[in-house]
Amino acid sequence: MLENSGVITGCDVLDIPEPSSVEVLFNESFKSTGHTNEFGQIQKRPPIDVLFASDFDEIAQAKHILGHFDVEKINVFTVSAPKGILVGQRSLVTGHGQYLINDTNHSNHTYRVFSAAERRDFESLQLLPINGAYGYRPEAQPPMEIGGTAVALTAMEHDNYGAFLLRALPKVISIKELGIRDASFVAPMNTWQSQIFASVGCDMSRFVGYDRNRTYSADNFVLPSMRTSEFFLDDSTRVFFSDISERVSFGRRTDFRYEKLYVSRIKQGLARPDYRLFQNEAALIERLRADGFHIFAPEDHCFEEQVATFNSARIVVGPSGAGMFNTIFCRPGTTVVSLEPLLTWLQLHTNLFSSMGHNYALVLGGADQNDPTVQKRWSTDVDAVMRFLRTL
Repeated sequence: MLENSGVITGCDVLDIPEPSSVEVLFNESFKSTGHTNEFGQIQKRPPIDVLFASDFDEIAQAKHILGHFDVEKINVFTVSAPKGILVGQRSLVTGHGQYLINDTNHSNHTYRVFSAAERRDFESLQLLPINGAYGYRPEAQPPMEIGGTAVALTAMEHDNYGAFLLRALPKVISIKELGIRDASFVAPMNTWQSQIFASVGCDMSRFVGYDRNRTYSADNFVLPSMRTSEFFLDDSTRVFFSDISERVSFGRRTDFRYEKLYVSRIKQGLARPDYRLFQNEAALIERLRADGFHIFAPEDHCFEEQVATFNSARIVVGPSGAGMFNTIFCRPGTTVVSLEPLLTWLQLHTNLFSSMGHNYALVLGGADQNDPTVQKRWSTDVDAVMRFLRTL
């Protein structure tokens, strides 16, 4: 068991009591140039057009989501905790006073979400609720001890490509801004994640691979915040991705440059036919190819090839999913058409497209309501989509 097994009190990270010895290294309000109105509110832009599937019966709900323009203002911060313990993908228990803090003060993602077992298990926290506070699970392993300073480059759902790009990778910004060098970095290190960290200049010899079944302790643990507000990017994060795009695109060959791009999920469908299968994608691809679109399967290409390909595009069309998160590497003003069979992630995806300055349009619906799974199979009206694209 973990040696320090007293009661752990949840606390909002920027309101943590002094006995915790937590130090705020950096803290500023969320900034988004071009999306902030005269009252200081951050608001996303609506889509330039929306096509509803002919049998789509959630139009009212979709319009309600699309009519919600306000983006929650959060703080962008970095804190350090002496003798801190990393207990999940984005949470620290402080060594002094035993407070539980998270990597954001967004209302949807504070420590309070861990009062529910589903959320605790989802993020691999080694905690149990105890009368409004927390304690360690009996089976929690002793933490991996890291000498000196350690930095958590972990994040919620960081093994998901899109979540990794928007939640984990931008934490590198804070490390560079604060000039943190002589530290270890606890981070997810699947092959593709390690390649991306290396591509943005990280010293991989200092990285410690994150294991969701372990906890980690350090003499001083640094926790950078999640910089996006529900996938709406702040100015620094947008510049971070633009810099990556410019650097990579400048050095790549011209054979990764296409103005009209379709992001294919066919290989994903073959690998996982029970996971949001796009049933008539081949028919759509045939029509798009005849219309001059390059068909691009992101999983067939390294990270830098994906960056260069998306940066060259003037119009990007694709079904919602991990591949479409690469639109962060498109130039502002790119036309992005997202096929969204479900409303589950509509708010997050539109936040992303708007914050990057894209002219985005949506094709909504098409899910098979007879499919009992959450990630329902779906199809689209190919003729209607092609007519819709021509209007754009």
